[in-house]
Amino acid sequence: MNKNTEQFSLVTPIEKDNNLMYKVFKNPASSADEKLTCGMQILQDKMHGRKPDVTSDILDRYVESRLITRDDARWMAEAINYYESEVGSAMAEKITLDMLESAMSKVAKEKLNITDYHFMLSEVYKEIDKIQTREDLDKTAVLFFDLDGLKSVNDNAAGKNTGHDAGDIYLKRIATVFTTGKTAKWLEKVGIRYIPVHRSGDEFLVSISAGFSVTESLEFSGVDGEKVNEPLVEYVIRKIKQDIQGEKFVDIFDFSEKQQREKFYPAIRNIRNSLGLENIEDELVLEEEIDKLLKDFEYRAGASAGWASLTDGFVKPGKNKKEEDVEKMSYEQFVVHVMGIMINTSDEKMKIRKDEEQKERREGSVQNKIQEALYRAGRSADEKRVAEETKKNIQPYINKPREAIQGIDPGLDEDKKILTDLENEKDRLVERVIDDGAVLSEQERKYFRDLQSKIQVIKQDIKRKEDHKKLILDSMRVPE
Repeated sequence: MNKNTEQFSLVTPIEKDNNLMYKVFKNPASSADEKLTCGMQILQDKMHGRKPDVTSDILDRYVESRLITRDDARWMAEAINYYESEVGSAMAEKITLDMLESAMSKVAKEKLNITDYHFMLSEVYKEIDKIQTREDLDKTAVLFFDLDGLKSVNDNAAGKNTGHDAGDIYLKRIATVFTTGKTAKWLEKVGIRYIPVHRSGDEFLVSISAGFSVTESLEFSGVDGEKVNEPLVEYVIRKIKQDIQGEKFVDIFDFSEKQQREKFYPAIRNIRNSLGLENIEDELVLEEEIDKLLKDFEYRAGASAGWASLTDGFVKPGKNKKEEDVEKMSYEQFVVHVMGIMINTSDEKMKIRKDEEQKERREGSVQNKIQEALYRAGRSADEKRVAEETKKNIQPYINKPREAIQGIDPGLDEDKKILTDLENEKDRLVERVIDDGAVLSEQERKYFRDLQSKIQVIKQDIKRKEDHKKLILDSMRVPE
């Protein structure tokens, strides 16, 4: 990248014509340098065009109740100004409450003891606020991690903990690697701003910020005092993956138990040729050989990862926002747009690496071949189970009258009633803060967070049941 340490408010004459500036930024044919030039100027113009911070009774009371931080309140107040001018005060209040609900999810997830990714977004906001030069764009990056093996754990764990209980243990242990693992502690020790978060399912995100470029090669002393010469983002990814692979999971997959080994016989049978077992015709002998291989096997977690810097946020094309809407975005919306591109870009890089790593395992040592087979056993089992369950659930309703759907999900209405009750209880606490100016006790704050968590879970259950119902209706070829 061509470095330019000048203030980006004085880059090229393009900025004198705002229409041209936006056209250059949105044009896929524009060079990376042109997109950076215009994108940074757009960021500055939107930042300077923000209305002054306003005092919001709603936000102030949430801050006093320690449900959100003052920094959250500042960003929300600025967004409220924008929404009030666009949609009026009534709708702005609704949007405010939606933002507050999102902010609540910043609280550490109790199951995993790791922060929700909304918290990372507010932290990256702060770094974007500091941008002065192009070099600043490469001082912050997002790392995207996708775990291997979660489905295999959910489907095949045969010990004391099975199914999603085993999966929860698996995720919690991996989350600990991100929060207090060897690499995490080293980053804290050397003063690198490091925010690990759980995004969803088997996905984790990390933001890192430093006073230097995290994307260019540099010399430094690593976690174990070793001499390193590579970009910090690549080093952190490599070391976190090593930390994950170093975790033990005997309590989930104990291959000293026959029952556990039997779970994976089909998976190893599928790769018998690559293990040199292709000439064994006797099924009992083949099973004995597979059993020997698994008896000495130790399950290891794995992860694939990719990264993107703030530079990518300006240079890469957006997916979730129409580029022609950039002119209409507020500063906050433009920042979210940039960050969304960063996350998508890091995800795309991760997927490329994942394909490469799967191929390396399939062509690697016996340990790696078995490990990849076990990972795929989870993926295949999951896909097969979903297909079988779908076929089984739909079959009774094929060519049946519409009345037949009444018994599809008898719990759906009950779930919706429970959701309404939970949301009413949450609203009651919100009203105490907004209308009465109450400061919630620690117990009430914990209760509020529990409500938030339960609401999210039941919403997911309702969506699953509604999707199931729609699937059946579609198969019956009748209108809903």
